[in-house]
This record gives sequence, structure tokens and C-alpha cells, in this order.
Amino acid sequence: MPKNVNSKKQQNSVGTIVLLTANENETTALLDTFLGKGKTPQQITKEGITYNHLGTHGSCEIIHTICEMGAGGIGAAQQRTRDAIRDWNPKAVIAVGIAFGMDETKQSIGDVLVSTQVLDYELGRLNEDGTITPRGNKINCTDILLNRIKQIDVKKSRGKTKDWPKIRFGMVLSGQKLVDNLDYRESLK
Repeated sequence: MPKNVNSKKQQNSVGTIVLLTANENETTALLDTFLGKGKTPQQITKEGITYNHLGTHGSCEIIHTICEMGAGGIGAAQQRTRDAIRDWNPKAVIAVGIAFGMDETKQSIGDVLVSTQVLDYELGRLNEDGTITPRGNKINCTDILLNRIKQIDVKKSRGKTKDWPKIRFGMVLSGQKLVDNLDYRESLK
């Protein structure tokens, strides 16, 4: 814990949330949002992994870590998430990203996508016609976190809270490939 975070804040904290980014754009946007443009975070190292402490927000201690691209491999999302769970015992781990820019007509920069389920798009059947039939399990999100987000979204939306983002709930695709091909992205839809 950084020295300037007082013990009263620690006592009032209801838990820790870990935010995970995988590229420079995501990391910069996240740090600018929490700390202000160009400001540097306080860092904490646990078990050899360095984390950014972003303060206490909404009674939650916010910790940030950077992973390598993809799920598997050294320092990738799976390993870094496992490290963060070991080091912080968080209430939630949230991946910050751009969701392939999947549907620009429905999603805008700043919208928050909340997974009700996660589907690994790598597990599938490549059909004769070039289409893909998903074959992996759909993993459900935790009910407690989903409920909390839906409740706060209703409150903030009805209260017309300034700068409250549009929150979109639904299944989220996840996989190893960096998708930068329009035809492949469309096939995932």
C-alpha cells in the first residue's frame, strides 16, 4: 500500500478491484481517466509483479496491472489475472479494452460492455462455406457483480448522472487473436 493512502481509507474500503490493460492506448486512457492527463501512478510491487495504485473510488481500492497480448503465455491475461488474484484477493478483475470495435453503429468510445457470458471464439468449427460454428462453453459471469452493475446503472441512468456512460450487457467474445480483419470480425458476429 502506498504510504500516502491513509488507514482510514483502508478501513472504509469494501474491497479491491483490479483493472487489466493489454496495450499502450488502453493503459494511457485508463491512467488519464483515474489520475489526470500525464500524471504518474503510485506503484506497488508484490511477488515480483508491479501494480499501479489508482486510489479509492466508490469505497473500492482500484489497482491496475498491465498484461501482454492474448490469454496464454508469459505475462499474458491469464497469468497476470492469476497473479492479481493471489496478490490482492479482489472482488473483481475487469479487462479494459475496445472489443474489436465490433459494431460502431451500436457501440461508442466510452461505452461500457459488461459480460453476462464469455465465449472463447477460438473454439469452433470452420465450416465448408467459411463460417464458424462456436463449440466452446459459454461461461457465466458472477451474479453478484452483474447485479451490482445493473443496480448502479439503473440508479445513475434514472438520476441523469452527468458523464455516466452507456452500459451494454451481453455475451462477450474472448480469444487469442488480435482481430484486424473486417471479414473475420464480421464472421464472429
